[in-house]
Amino acid sequence: MRTSCFTVLRPRLGGIVLAVALLTGCGRVGFSSTSNQTEPDAAIDAETFGPPPAAFVNGTRLRAIRQQVGDVDRLVGWHDMLLDLDCDFMDTPMGQRCMPYAIGTTNLNADPQCTVPLASTHQFRLTGCGTTPGYIYNNQTKTAHVITPHLGPTYILTAGSCVVRDAPELALFDIGPAVEVTRFVGSHEEQTAGREFSYLETVADDGARVRESTVVNNATGKKCAWLDTNVDERRCIDDATVGVLAYADAACSDEVVLVNQQVSNVVVKQPTLCDDHPRVLTLGAAFSGPLFQRDVNGTCVTMTTTLLAFRPGQDHIADYPVASPTVGPGTSRVRPLVWRTTSGEDFEDYFFWDTAVDAKCTPFVDAASKRQICGPVWTSNFFPIYTDATCGSTPRYVVSDCRERGGATWYPTAPFSGTCDGLAFQVITYGTAGAPTAAYERRANGACEAIDVVTHPLRVPAGTFNFDASSAMPVTTVR
Repeated sequence: MRTSCFTVLRPRLGGIVLAVALLTGCGRVGFSSTSNQTEPDAAIDAETFGPPPAAFVNGTRLRAIRQQVGDVDRLVGWHDMLLDLDCDFMDTPMGQRCMPYAIGTTNLNADPQCTVPLASTHQFRLTGCGTTPGYIYNNQTKTAHVITPHLGPTYILTAGSCVVRDAPELALFDIGPAVEVTRFVGSHEEQTAGREFSYLETVADDGARVRESTVVNNATGKKCAWLDTNVDERRCIDDATVGVLAYADAACSDEVVLVNQQVSNVVVKQPTLCDDHPRVLTLGAAFSGPLFQRDVNGTCVTMTTTLLAFRPGQDHIADYPVASPTVGPGTSRVRPLVWRTTSGEDFEDYFFWDTAVDAKCTPFVDAASKRQICGPVWTSNFFPIYTDATCGSTPRYVVSDCRERGGATWYPTAPFSGTCDGLAFQVITYGTAGAPTAAYERRANGACEAIDVVTHPLRVPAGTFNFDASSAMPVTTVR
């Protein structure tokens, strides 16, 4: 499966909480465990292997849903022609299947006791955008259900009382009986040999195919995932999770690794503005003593956590294949953004590259114009800096070109609005105007050091809802 990461916004609209899943790609903010392992194939002849598999291929029942910008596109899902629903490959009790998208849940209910929750989607998804969704899949319980439009009153629990609450901005659904997951298209995995990596594909029972983001490292025979390890650096690491560093002593010098699960490899970082100082550690012995951490002032203070604590093992980050970003081939304004390994193999990023502004862009619906465009990527790389040489001032959160060119903050409209292409967003972009001309950062050891703002200009929010969509490339959703 071509995996995606998700950012979940939980906007409150007059007390209603709606979970909105946004495809964000697998960016610098985290990653999932990649614990699967596969046996190595037979020895690979570097002179005889063919090109990588196509990114995706239509089947007889599943059709790719693509977002197209100029002459480049990306896969965003599938449409099941038989059931007339959008779907994506998910784990089920009957293997991976193309299951209906999980529809956002709310704190609204169908009954005056507030015990029967309702499912929801956005009203614009139902008006001229195809048929009403007929199923929902709960990825936690691994069950699929019939859903039907909710026509009666809605209720919300407020201050201990269940009261009527109309929600005209939402399309609400009653959750019906469970259905067998076998009615949805099943799949299996296939492997194609490559020079440094073997490629994995999810192959649907109807012939649809999609190249997975996970690959097999031919040197080890293990599945690995491309994880952000540093600024403009990714490494393909197997059986990994993200960890946090803490300390076993009141001087914050004796390191301990905190994780939510015990795995083979733990990625830890101690970031400064332009270097994450990453390590990939094995885990040593379990640790059960007092824990300490540095606060925003650099002071070593006690801490409590529910995470598992271990002594750090060996740092072996150099053992893993590395890739760097580059602009992909093409002649149009918007190009693919690819990650190129030292052996010359390319892996596509989720985002595109806009050569006119020299920054990443991603499709979204602009709130003002209701156009689907390739606009600024939402930034997750905020970094605390200080304006005094002791790092005693109130920290300001900035971004810098060494971390991410472009970038913005996104706000969904309230009440929700949009088009058949999705939810509409208002955007604040980031620029150098108003950014500090002198700045300092706190290092992992608590020291306060100056930032070279000439080499790495800082950027801050440029104003309220200031993005001009007329300058961006249009995007077309193709089914």
